[in-house]
Amino acid sequence: MTEFNCGKNRTVQVPFTYKSDSGKDKQIFISKNPIGSGGFSLVFAGYVRDQIDELPTRKCVAIKLTKRKETAAKNDMAIKLQKRSKCLVKQIVGKRRRLSNSPCDYIVQIFDIGTIAIEKAPVKMEDDASDQTADQAKPQQKQIMLGVTIMELGEETLHERIYGNPADFNDKNGAQKLDKQIREIAKPLKELHKVAMHLDIKPWNFLYVKNESGDELLKLIDFDGAQLLPKGTTCARPDYLLGTSIYASPEYFDRCAKMSTKSDIWSLGVTIYELLLIQPHFGLYKKPNQRSNKHNKFLSEFSNIYKGFAFDKKDKEFEYCTNDLDWLDGHIDQIDQMIRIWNEQHPRIALLLTALLSFRHTSRPSAEAVLGFMADDSQSCYLELARNAEDGTLMLFNGISAKTLGQLLQQRIDELDTETNFWMMGLDVLVNRFDEERQYFRQLLANFNTAIGAMNAEDQRKRLGERKCGGQTAGEEDEI
Repeated sequence: MTEFNCGKNRTVQVPFTYKSDSGKDKQIFISKNPIGSGGFSLVFAGYVRDQIDELPTRKCVAIKLTKRKETAAKNDMAIKLQKRSKCLVKQIVGKRRRLSNSPCDYIVQIFDIGTIAIEKAPVKMEDDASDQTADQAKPQQKQIMLGVTIMELGEETLHERIYGNPADFNDKNGAQKLDKQIREIAKPLKELHKVAMHLDIKPWNFLYVKNESGDELLKLIDFDGAQLLPKGTTCARPDYLLGTSIYASPEYFDRCAKMSTKSDIWSLGVTIYELLLIQPHFGLYKKPNQRSNKHNKFLSEFSNIYKGFAFDKKDKEFEYCTNDLDWLDGHIDQIDQMIRIWNEQHPRIALLLTALLSFRHTSRPSAEAVLGFMADDSQSCYLELARNAEDGTLMLFNGISAKTLGQLLQQRIDELDTETNFWMMGLDVLVNRFDEERQYFRQLLANFNTAIGAMNAEDQRKRLGERKCGGQTAGEEDEI
């Protein structure tokens, strides 16, 4: 049997015949086992031996097969989305080339799409249909088809890279690595946002691909829920909402809202926090699929704190922030961790996160502005940050300014004072515990003031003699 080596122990040898969207039957080769998976598909390594239309000859490729669904309608929808994805990528690349007369380096190439009957698939597919209906069991049932996408083969996703080798960013070398990583993620967004919005930005949807010279590029993948932008606008109502809730912007949860490229910018902010939360020295992430991993809970809570609400997917209900001591006590572990991150990193990272996760989409910077802000000092620019209209302090979260959070921390300290709160005086047994809690909140407030002071100083420093980052709020439509 002929074997083809596609790197990283990816042996491709099984003949694979699918029906192309053009109507032709095409035979290439596929690996026996998947090399990756997503919520709706499995990815295999593939090899194109012969010259077949638009497929790259004698090249390794990736073959994405949609998973079987529990109903025919869901199978058809998966295939429809794959066709839509290929069409969108073609339009995105075409529009970018017309605008800049340059190749779309940061968008993954999709060579072909098609279908294959599930019983003819030469590889074992995961079957996520836990329960087959009686209709599905009938011999005359409609043949179940799987969607096939032939695309560029990458080395690994950003998710696999960062979780396979988590890095610490709390020293000079680490800080440089973090800066590089942020720029690496922002570059594909800058290219895409000239013509479209992705609407499902997360580490799984970035792929490291080697070019002809062997250099790695981080490319965007999975455009099933992406949306082209009408000419001259930054907002549009998407045809499908397929985003991942933990990364989703506040406007994603508003059925009446239009989405924008700034929705992707919010997701970038959540992704940067993910990079920071899995740092080994925090101990929140240990090994894949371990119950002891706490980083996902922290990441979800961080996102909710910035949005000002949490959404229960099961009950379809919202829980809104109350901005009082009950809210503070319920999120104190996350706020403590957040302040620790702000103080460990260079203050420009804390400023960047504050800007990316602004509640109002028009207050978030563009991907171009992010790259300008993260450039070397000689070439960098400053961001116009959202501030509270009454007190002038930074707006940290939805409805909570730096002054408000500081006041809440001070209020908690005052309420734990056993000398002034008479109801505590008779609780001699608990006095030591109250004192310990009070000392904890005092230290937390001191750490918070240190972080905010450093952020304000860095903001003032960058404004002296530097230009404002382009592509921010000026001239944008506030359509949400």
